[in-house]
Amino acid sequence: QGKVFLNPARGVLLIASNLPRTAPDKIYEMWIIPKGAKPVPAGLFQSQDGRAMHVQPGAVDVASTAAVAVTVENQAGADQPTSQPLIVAALPATPR
Repeated sequence: QGKVFLNPARGVLLIASNLPRTAPDKIYEMWIIPKGAKPVPAGLFQSQDGRAMHVQPGAVDVASTAAVAVTVENQAGADQPTSQPLIVAALPATPR
């Protein structure tokens, strides 16, 4: 489980708990998923005792973002997710 905070000017903050232990050659990867587009890598992180906090600094177009997700990937990360997401935080639709 986790919580995601987005700030259009400052980036994304993920706070997660109850994460499963990864194999030594694996790492967690966060993704920003734009509406109607492929996921964009948003940094690698590890867990301490099933808990993690990860910050991806930089501007985020919140209106065009559908979700933030977390997968388990190889240590080098991936260009696109290679596993089912452990966490998917869908953003509510914003009125235009």
